[in-house]
Amino acid sequence: KRFLEDALAKGYVVPSKSPIASPVFFIKKKDGKLRFVQDYRKLNDITVKNRYPLPLAADTINKLQGAKIFTKFDALMNHVFANLIAAGKVAVYLDDILIWSNDIASHRKIVHEVLERLAQYNLYLRPEKCEFERDEIEYLGLLIREGQVGMDPAKVKAVTEWPTPKNLKDVRGFVGFANFYRRFIKDFSKICRPLHDLTKKDVPFNWGSAQADAFETLKRAFTAQPVLAMWNIDYPTRIETDASGYATGGVIAQLDPNDKLWHPIAFRSQTMSPAERNYEIWDREMLAIIEALKDWRQFLEGLPEPFDIWTDHQNLQYWKTAQNLTRRQARWACYLAEYDFRIVHKPGKTHLIADPLSRPSSLYISDDEDNRSQIVLKPEQFKIAATAVFAKIAPLEKRIRDNSDKEQEVADALQTLRTNGPRRLQNGTLEWEEHEGLLYYKGKLYVPNSPSLRNDVIQSCHDSPTAGHPGKHATLELVSRYYWWPHVSSDVERYVLGCDQCQRYKPAPHPKATLQPQEAAVHVAFL
Repeated sequence: KRFLEDALAKGYVVPSKSPIASPVFFIKKKDGKLRFVQDYRKLNDITVKNRYPLPLAADTINKLQGAKIFTKFDALMNHVFANLIAAGKVAVYLDDILIWSNDIASHRKIVHEVLERLAQYNLYLRPEKCEFERDEIEYLGLLIREGQVGMDPAKVKAVTEWPTPKNLKDVRGFVGFANFYRRFIKDFSKICRPLHDLTKKDVPFNWGSAQADAFETLKRAFTAQPVLAMWNIDYPTRIETDASGYATGGVIAQLDPNDKLWHPIAFRSQTMSPAERNYEIWDREMLAIIEALKDWRQFLEGLPEPFDIWTDHQNLQYWKTAQNLTRRQARWACYLAEYDFRIVHKPGKTHLIADPLSRPSSLYISDDEDNRSQIVLKPEQFKIAATAVFAKIAPLEKRIRDNSDKEQEVADALQTLRTNGPRRLQNGTLEWEEHEGLLYYKGKLYVPNSPSLRNDVIQSCHDSPTAGHPGKHATLELVSRYYWWPHVSSDVERYVLGCDQCQRYKPAPHPKATLQPQEAAVHVAFL
């Protein structure tokens, strides 16, 4: 009520006469006050989306390398500071403005320019939400200081005080919140695996000792992890990767010329899929490299000097000279060609960081199971599907035989074949032939002119468990392998377009808005 009275008095809102309205509610702000929020999800469902992309929070943080002094504002603007953003002096993310500099004089000059620009556009700031000339500042959920990035203490406290989840929604909320800081936490995938397993489809919610241990371990990890170094494009860079029989891991680090030490930038750890666990050891080790490069592509592309990739698999040093590559390896080779790097072999006993990331204890699998091929589709699935298919074939053949006896044209054709024998085409194929009383055209069984029978033949190829409701072209190919009748293609198309399950479950196209232009620097080099 107080909000409405104040907003009406200031002219922010007016009484509505619309028969349609979106629900409203309030959420708490950092300072304990309430923020007015309106739920526009139903409206968004029927609104053409604006395709202008938001900047990634990580990309914004990466711009702060080398900064010593910070000032933060909270307002709504972006194009207002286009020139300052382009000059690398200001970052704007939604309604947060961050100014950074290396010295106090230039910093104050930029702050004054920003304030003047705000006044020019009649944009206002709330003093309690502004911070000036800080050596350490919270921005986008991270704690920024010179050359370092840490976790926001308020967020860490929220995690450590998080109550034990009581249902699936609580688990998803906790894991989603913690996932934002996964780059800070070594073995994040290892720790979270029991919690992730609870969020899988058709898995009943059962909070046991494994989930409780994972929950408490992750809370402790938030208070124990070191601060990560901030990315510097000019520092020497290396990646350490490793793969076990069930997971891949890696860390990206840089050498600080001031203390001559390697500092971690980010960690990664990921469980392999059952199909990936069937890879040979060479492919698993290369998979760890490929996934690390994809995760840290924004860091590695365009480095002035080659970076090193440490691996404990010696044969990877010779990947460029391999003569016989599988399709997967050829795709990987094309992707690796985009980067300038050296592969360095490090024995497992000296590979102390990435190795534990790929062999976390919670992901541990026994040696017997590790060496066993992973079955992606179980044999019983094929048995059930095959039984269902063959159960339909025998009745169909009997119905085709019965209808052939009733159709005069088939009877005449069979009599002609018995009298004159089959006729061969120029390529040697028999045009029409008889086999066990059934009529075949070019080796395919002729289906008599019975709409219900032909419909059932198409159904056996389109709806069977081994087919999986393919499109009209794939269904026609399946039917044409064994059967033939005039106008078979039009009959197949009509059946597929009228398939109830296909119409209900196939992806429905949504209207797409035109993409908005985004300025990007273009670099051209002549070699």
